[in-house]
Amino acid sequence: MKPRLHAKRQLSARSVSLLCALPLCASVAAPALCNLSVAHADKRSAHAARTGSANAAGLSGSDAQANRLLDRGINQLAQRDLIGARKSLEQSFRAHPQTLILFYLGAVAVADGRALDAHDLMRRYLADPSLTDVKSDEHATAEAVLSQPLPAHGFLQVLGDAGVLVSVDDHVVGVLPLSRPLLLSPGSHRVHLEAAGHRVEAHVDIVLGRPAELQHHAASNSFTLRTARSLLLIDRYAGPLGEAQVRVGQALEHVLAEEHYTAQHSEAALESARDPALRACLDTLPCQLSLAKAIGSDLVLHARTGPAQRATEIDIELTAYSVEVGQAAGSTTLTCPLPCSADLAQQRIKARLPELLQQAQSRPRGRLVLSSLPVGAEVFLRHGDEWERLGLTPLEQVLWVGRHELQLRVPGRTPVHRSLQIETQPPLQLAIELPRDAAPSAEIIWVRRPRPAWRIGLSAGLGAVGVGLSIAGISGLAVNGQCVGELSSMLPGAQCLNLYATGAIGGGLLSAGLLTLGGAALTLAIPEPLRPQVQAQRSHQDSSDPARRP
Repeated sequence: MKPRLHAKRQLSARSVSLLCALPLCASVAAPALCNLSVAHADKRSAHAARTGSANAAGLSGSDAQANRLLDRGINQLAQRDLIGARKSLEQSFRAHPQTLILFYLGAVAVADGRALDAHDLMRRYLADPSLTDVKSDEHATAEAVLSQPLPAHGFLQVLGDAGVLVSVDDHVVGVLPLSRPLLLSPGSHRVHLEAAGHRVEAHVDIVLGRPAELQHHAASNSFTLRTARSLLLIDRYAGPLGEAQVRVGQALEHVLAEEHYTAQHSEAALESARDPALRACLDTLPCQLSLAKAIGSDLVLHARTGPAQRATEIDIELTAYSVEVGQAAGSTTLTCPLPCSADLAQQRIKARLPELLQQAQSRPRGRLVLSSLPVGAEVFLRHGDEWERLGLTPLEQVLWVGRHELQLRVPGRTPVHRSLQIETQPPLQLAIELPRDAAPSAEIIWVRRPRPAWRIGLSAGLGAVGVGLSIAGISGLAVNGQCVGELSSMLPGAQCLNLYATGAIGGGLLSAGLLTLGGAALTLAIPEPLRPQVQAQRSHQDSSDPARRP
């Protein structure tokens, strides 16, 4: 097998150059890949021909025929004979299934404008564990195809004995076990399984965004079709770990497939849900739970890969949330030594993830049916020191079996606390009345208001008038009895002919000024009268009010 695989790998460079020459393929192929020179490709192709002829004697008839068909299909692809290329490649896969043929079938789908088929084939090509650590031109092209928008689709997981050939709508798509579930367009599809000359057909209806599972029973050569379990996978990465994180993601999806789960990433789930509002809040758990519910998933799985305490390891944190309960069902953390190969990552994840998923599915839960008077009360559920808002009454909520603490609040009503014991059966039905707040007690207090502005202004005016009158009165008293004009003669003993007689006027003005100043002082000094005022006492606020918590 090694000589044949070597020839196949050499041939791939030429095929990729031909792929990049196709107009529709060039738009999705990596730029560096499309710059491969034809001369370089021809040189490697010639080397492949020499190697293949030297080892032809070691190949079985079916292997040699498979190689010839593969070579023919690649040449037909280069010549834009897409129908012939697809037929030759499918015949090659029937003769000898090889993961690389999925890549070329995906290339035909890209050239033919079948975006969903191309995505499905390239996705399963990259998921081949034997190719996980190989960085090749085909990988670059496949990753570029997968970077394009994914059309509306559903999932089909096909289970059965290894080596069974799988066809959908008369076209070969793979061989069991499939590395990933098939991506199929919504609607009816015909699925054929072939093994040991026997062929059986099943009709499958694919629902947008929903997984289905087709189980083949070899003994009876029959099918069992059922809705598969799915989960919303939210993967987060921390730190520049690069390829190790990619390998962890691939290993995680592989283990989920082994556990019969279809993992839907957030972008594909958003396409299926067709609710633009969910995209804006996808970083929050309530929004993730709503998205999972919209696509029919029972669980949300958070997978976070990041640096560990030791620089030579990475941490993989897995937390499963129940969509029905809306809370975490369990979590686990495991480490993987760098470079954390695909096999080791898969081994570590397989040791923990199945138990976590089983815990999330089987953890006992019960139902609470809650009503209140008045209706529309806010319901809060305590989680440690925090409160989670569940919604408004009437409310029906699934909770884990055990004891829970609730609080109901309505403005103008006294908050009500309840400690509940949830059992699996029967549902707990509660009707709670929230009493009105007691009328706040009041007391009468006597208060003295500040002096009004008019009193202050009047006092200032009276003071100014009083000062003026007082000055005038003092002046009148000062000149009273003094001579007016000149003496009768300059001789000693001469008499003054006219004297000032302002004593009465000066005394009157001074008296009026003093009285006015006194009135100004009294106007300012007399306080406002005490007035009664009713003051309501503050009602007691519960210190455990969840609405007041940070």
